[in-house]
Amino acid sequence: MSQSPVEADVKEGRDDYKKGWQALSRFLHEGSSFSGDEKHCAFLSCGPNEDGSLKKFADVSNAIGFDFPEDGRGIGLIDWDFDGNLDFWISNRTAPRVRLLRNNSAENNRFLAVRLEGNGKSTNRDAIGARVTLHLAGESTPRIKTLHAGQGFLSQGSEWLHFGLGENKEIEKLVVNWPAGGSQTFRDLIAGTFY
Repeated sequence: MSQSPVEADVKEGRDDYKKGWQALSRFLHEGSSFSGDEKHCAFLSCGPNEDGSLKKFADVSNAIGFDFPEDGRGIGLIDWDFDGNLDFWISNRTAPRVRLLRNNSAENNRFLAVRLEGNGKSTNRDAIGARVTLHLAGESTPRIKTLHAGQGFLSQGSEWLHFGLGENKEIEKLVVNWPAGGSQTFRDLIAGTFY
């Protein structure tokens, strides 16, 4: 592919640039990919190495059904059926353009889901930028999530902040730090609930 011409009125380079775009358009129209076949991948953390260095990861794409032949682009996480399990919407450059991967995990869904709403004055209505800290009983390290306006390339997940609780079902408190300043603390929350 030719680089963009520096000046629009200079013929030198402009024709090569146009030919490059025409070739790319023809390439895509024929079902090819300009970036190669980029399959969706899923990696499972296997814990730290024996020496405590970087964690090991295993490619589990095939085992969980992520290894489709499509040219993958984006992924959005959302609890589509409100059962406590995060489901995946994936987008592709080739057909099918969108695919739902529903999580049918048989485990008890230990989770807490929170959807924030700003007041529209000091905090935007979607509460973008809010930081939520979840404190669980018996755990010294809290779980933290920030509400973002974007999640990835060509995709956007839900505005629900979804916390997996693991074996722990007792919630001490949930603290919301609003983007405009100030915080709110919520207690007596029940696991397995959408707030």
